[in-house]
This record gives sequence, structure tokens and C-alpha cells, in this order.
Amino acid sequence: MKMKMGITALALILIFLLAGCGSKQLSTTSSTDNSTHTNQVSTTNSNQSSTTSSSDNGGSPKSEKATNQENPVKSNEKPLPPEKNPVGDIPDSQAFVNYTSNQGGYSIAVPEGWSRTENGADARFVDKFDGVKTTIGTDARPFTLDNIKNNQVKDLIANGRAIKIVEIKEVTLPGGKSVVVKYNSNSDPNPVTNKQIRLENETFYFNKNGKIGSLTVWAPLGSDNVDQWKKISESWRWK
Repeated sequence: MKMKMGITALALILIFLLAGCGSKQLSTTSSTDNSTHTNQVSTTNSNQSSTTSSSDNGGSPKSEKATNQENPVKSNEKPLPPEKNPVGDIPDSQAFVNYTSNQGGYSIAVPEGWSRTENGADARFVDKFDGVKTTIGTDARPFTLDNIKNNQVKDLIANGRAIKIVEIKEVTLPGGKSVVVKYNSNSDPNPVTNKQIRLENETFYFNKNGKIGSLTVWAPLGSDNVDQWKKISESWRWK
């Protein structure tokens, strides 16, 4: 009896052990299948993500580069218009104002806006390379072409910069009889750059009761100021 019970118990244990092994194998197989499926899904997702990332990383810079090449940065700076007047030319639209020297006893028309320097009866008006200058002195000698040549012109050559006389002649202007001296010269050195340029000049001499006045206009050689200089020279009046 005891022997039968022992055999029965042994059989039950064996059945239990076999059942346990089968369950473990089933669990292991299921786990393996799930793991394999998960890995496959993960790998697929990873590959898709990598492909998408690669596509993004590979496509975006090329697109940006192409955009940068096709649409360069635009500046707000506008093209400048060409100069309306060459250097040295007084604009045709230049306004003029009347200047009177009570000490010198004369008046002239000068370009509006030019810088002015006064020294007693003398005055100087300058804009860049253009200028107008007046001086007042005395001369008891007769007011003739020869006397101007032998005195004022000689002083001009002696004190000027590489003066070359072009023409000397008598003219009649609204302000009275005058002697005009046309000449070329070097400019004074620029105080900053020390640069000099070649100038063309016209000096008009006027006389009244032993008092002699001079009116000089100048500009870079080759400038076209015929009308403007005519206006200035014809504006001289004794007071």
C-alpha cells in the first residue's frame, strides 16, 4: 500500500515537473517572439527615423544654400546719381546775393552760401576749388593799361604761384572802365593733404579818385564759368 502511494506521489511530481517545463518553454518562446517583434519594430522605426533625419539633414542645408545663392542679402543703399556739374563749375542754378563793404566803398554780387572771410576792406568768398576775392588799395598813377602791366601785374607774378599770363586788356563794364588780367596759377597747398591744383584766374582792376580796387575770380583750370564770372564782374559798383 505504501509502495503504491509512493509510486503515485512520484508520478504526480513527474507530471508537475513536466508541466512546469512546458510552461517555461512556452513563456520563453512567447518572450522571444515578443522581443523579436519589438526589436523588429524598433529597428524599423529607427531606420525610418534615421531616414527621415537623414533626409532632413541632407535636404535642408542644400535648400538653404540654394536660397542664399539665389537671394543674396539686399542692401538698402541706393545707387548715387551722376554729378550734375563737373568739379569747379558753378551751377547754372546758383543763387547770388549782394555783398557791400562800407569800409571799402564797393559792392558786388557773390554766390550765396560760399564761406566768407573779411580783412578790413578786403573780402574772400570760397567754395571748394572756386573763389572770389576783392582788395582795395591806393594808386596815384594814371589808371592805364601800361601802368597796370608795369605795377599790379608785376606784383602778381612776383607774389603768385607759377603765374602764366594769358591775356591783359581794357574792358568797359557797368561799374566803369576796367583792366582785366587773365592768367593760370597753382593753388595754395591744401592745409590737410598739401595737394595743389592748377587754376585759371581773372582779375579785374577798377579805379576811383586814386583808389584802386581788384576783383579776382578763380576755379580749376578747364572749368566752365563764363556766365557766372561775367555776372560777378559786371556787378562791381563803387559806393
